[in-house]
Amino acid sequence: MKFTEILEQFRALGGTANNIELRYGSFGKGLFPIDPKLPIKIVAPDSILISPNCIKLNNKNQIRLKLRYKFKIDSKLVTFFEQYQDFFGWGDGGVSEVQSRHLELKALPEKIKQLLLSLGWVKNDFYAKSPKDYLKDYFISRQIGIKGESKIMPIFDLINHSAKGNSYIVDNGVRFEGIFKGELLGNYHRNFDAFHFYRNYGVPSESFTILSCDVKIEIPDIGVIKIARFDNTISSENGLLKPRIMAIDSEIHISFLEISDKTGSELPRKNFIEQMQKFNIPKAELIKIFDGLIDHNIKMRKDLIAHSKYCLYKIARDIEQIAGEQLNAISKGKN
Repeated sequence: MKFTEILEQFRALGGTANNIELRYGSFGKGLFPIDPKLPIKIVAPDSILISPNCIKLNNKNQIRLKLRYKFKIDSKLVTFFEQYQDFFGWGDGGVSEVQSRHLELKALPEKIKQLLLSLGWVKNDFYAKSPKDYLKDYFISRQIGIKGESKIMPIFDLINHSAKGNSYIVDNGVRFEGIFKGELLGNYHRNFDAFHFYRNYGVPSESFTILSCDVKIEIPDIGVIKIARFDNTISSENGLLKPRIMAIDSEIHISFLEISDKTGSELPRKNFIEQMQKFNIPKAELIKIFDGLIDHNIKMRKDLIAHSKYCLYKIARDIEQIAGEQLNAISKGKN
């Protein structure tokens, strides 16, 4: 099937796809402008964005819509979505890409796995997976939140990521536009820590924020502080990332903690002290705690680099790169 044919189906359903073509570039398969002098424009109204809950695999491991949803969805949309996945998505290298990355992750040395567990990975990430598991992983990086619901983005998911890429605009659907001399590049997410971003998207990217690893701190006469990495519900207030902080018995639970940003700013430290003083912890003690967190996170990333350096898998190279960039930013802030 030709890409021009799937675009015609997309347009017939109410979508807009102006001045784009499918080619291979330095990031692999991606979208390019037909005429670099003219703007591109891709729009998908909400009516043609499908929930991942509607999707299944058939006995040939092809993506199909569940039967009970087919009766509720326009037959032309069903045809478009299934053909798109067969010829340009899951069936065109998508599943093999997800599987290859998982097999490398599963084969990593145990020490690297243990370090990754403190950076947002979970034990199931390293276990054997079925095609259904791969399908779930595949769509994590190919959906967007609209009105509190996740929707899959065909056509848009062919746009590769760049930290300097254009943003996706969510407004009764999804829109992406601009003038591009070369490949269309989008910024998938501007707030994620690079390790969280890599786990979701499989792409090493610049960290705009750097989060502490998962850690438990016992403080005499104060109690226990537990810091996690549940940053999927990040909210921002005046440029600062605000975690959920709760006191449970003698423990303080922090959903995530920003310890630096790419500039090495002092704002994360000030933010931590300001929020934690609400629990009547002396400022001098909070400064010691934050300094200790910085030292712990530096050591952890140095260990990750040391263990990744001699591992031959690409995933180890990516992890080493992310750890090195974060280490430089954290050290810059410390100095």
